[in-house]
Amino acid sequence: VLPETLEYVDDNAFNSCQELVINAQTPTFTKYSFYYCEPTSITSPAYSADIVKTMQRLQPGTLTLTITSGSISESLLSGTAALKEVIIKSKVTAIQRSAFNGCDYLTKVTIEEGIQEVGNYAFANSGIEEITLPKSVIHFGSYIFYNCKSLVSATLSEGALVMAEMFKGCTAL
Repeated sequence: VLPETLEYVDDNAFNSCQELVINAQTPTFTKYSFYYCEPTSITSPAYSADIVKTMQRLQPGTLTLTITSGSISESLLSGTAALKEVIIKSKVTAIQRSAFNGCDYLTKVTIEEGIQEVGNYAFANSGIEEITLPKSVIHFGSYIFYNCKSLVSATLSEGALVMAEMFKGCTAL
């Protein structure tokens, strides 16, 4: 567990780690901070972009990612094969456009009450099997689940405004 006051992480700091919890908002990582790090679980604020570089090296479908705060940037995790599960905590305010687009091995997503926006193509072309969007979501983008062929169940709150083509290509739904 990395403390909120953390400012710098040196080379090989996470050698052989299996679980990584980052509370720091803006630490400085070296090019090799995550070298030899192959975690199965990462908990981090949404804007820890160095974590994304680590995930690109992991085996497909091996990682559970918990995002604790902030906004998940546009295309930040797009195409990240390592993701199998994502847990989005209540302090995350938005999932931007294409944030998880093309995450083929991502099968499970948990979104806690509190998130307000889910952008266009946020989970498009992913392996999601079921989703529940909390009532706190007030802005739904288009094509959020476009071409999610494994999606068999989607639950939205009563009165939610479903945008055009939100589930287009979801052949199992």
